Amino acid sequence: MSLLKSLAGETAIYGISNILGRMVHYILLTPYFTRIFDGADTDQYGIHTIMYGFSAILLVIFTFRLETAFFRFGSQTKYKGKAFGTAALPLVLFTAIMVLVVFLLATPIAGFLTQTADARYVQYFALIIGLDTLSALPFAKLRLENKAWWFVTIKIVNMIITVALTLLWLEAAPKMIEAGHSAFEAIYQSDKILDYIFLANLIASAITLIMLLPQYLRMKWDFDFELWKQMLVYAAPLVLVGLAGVINQLSDRYLLKELLPGTYEENMQATGIYAGCIKIAVLMSLFTTAFNYAAEPFFFKHADRKDAKKIYSQVAQAFILVASFAFLGICLYLDLLKYLVDEDYWSSLKIVPVVLVAYLLLGLYYNISVWYKVTNNTNYGAIIAITASILTIGLNFLLIPRIGVMGAAYTLLCAYFSMVLLGTIFGLKHYPIPYDWLAMMKYLGLAIVFVLLSNWVADFFEWSLLPKLIFNTILLISYAAILFKTERKFLANIIKET
Repeated sequence: MSLLKSLAGETAIYGISNILGRMVHYILLTPYFTRIFDGADTDQYGIHTIMYGFSAILLVIFTFRLETAFFRFGSQTKYKGKAFGTAALPLVLFTAIMVLVVFLLATPIAGFLTQTADARYVQYFALIIGLDTLSALPFAKLRLENKAWWFVTIKIVNMIITVALTLLWLEAAPKMIEAGHSAFEAIYQSDKILDYIFLANLIASAITLIMLLPQYLRMKWDFDFELWKQMLVYAAPLVLVGLAGVINQLSDRYLLKELLPGTYEENMQATGIYAGCIKIAVLMSLFTTAFNYAAEPFFFKHADRKDAKKIYSQVAQAFILVASFAFLGICLYLDLLKYLVDEDYWSSLKIVPVVLVAYLLLGLYYNISVWYKVTNNTNYGAIIAITASILTIGLNFLLIPRIGVMGAAYTLLCAYFSMVLLGTIFGLKHYPIPYDWLAMMKYLGLAIVFVLLSNWVADFFEWSLLPKLIFNTILLISYAAILFKTERKFLANIIKET
């Protein structure tokens, strides 16, 4: 089977867990949460969003990006039997220490994020991320060993448990209490909705780690100090990359709360509404995340091939082709997808196309960043990510007070564009890859033109929903036909076995 077909197959497998999990989240939980936290309670969804942003920071710090270092060294024959144990032993100790530290500092951390009364939420996430950190390395091992289906199975179990417990607490328990079953009063209080959402996540994370324990129990307890030093040198810049990435992607939620001109409650409501609309745009990340799961070990495994650069170029072009189609489809059917969130959240739907392009650029950066990972130049990744973070913070301070949530959306777009630009410039010097930029710009540019055409025609004719959807479907089919006709040779090449 050709390498690109193999990568596509693994992307599809990882996509099963990613897409199923996200689809359940977006089709079930996001509409559910935005309807629970509607009206004056949209601020609660803002707290929910900020806490999950905080968890992303914790995960980068706790894991120290050792899963990526494990890919780099675990794929080398001389380190194959030592890499997991060398990474796992210090990780377990460090995680225990960090959970304790965050637990003890929960009150001041909560005061910085939202308000001190939310300290217990910080403690929940200290435990959640501690468990997820201990799961990260076994998950990486499954990916490196191509055990994608077991990876998927565990992810799906996690999803089922999270959803089931959430619905048990928020739906079944209050209904049972109303029916006179007083025993449920011990596990449900109407003013602790967020607690139950976070606790469902905590329990699911604990069960996930239990399912992954055999990876630890079967490992060779062989700690190689020299290898550990190499891993740290390799991973340290990636920690900065990860932290900067969290700032780029999630700082807008926190800064909206701080920089919008309203009261704390009004700004938290606006943050919640913005976050609800972001959930629609994150549909793009269903593909980019699944791709990244498969691509990272793929890139390392084939780094020593003579035609590696050509393969990386084809992967990037194929990614942009599919992602551009996804961007167009989401934009053309936004009038239907908006029902994923409550009507109270529709006021910020204008951010969706901008954020979709931003996430597409992030996926492109996943491709471009291959050069510094396979050449051990991870310090360049840190430089790129930190530069983008400085830009993110500066533009948010500049734009949010002036144009509100659109300022946050444009900032995200600029940040990811800067990462693609800098990654390309540095890559040309250190590991030039012959990307077909003209073709990739054509895919995205044509998709954007079709979105603008759709909006202009709909506004000009003042169409209702049905004729607009019919016209948009014609546009989507036309886009696919144009790409098939103009890119037939490229498509044939990536399908052909090598």
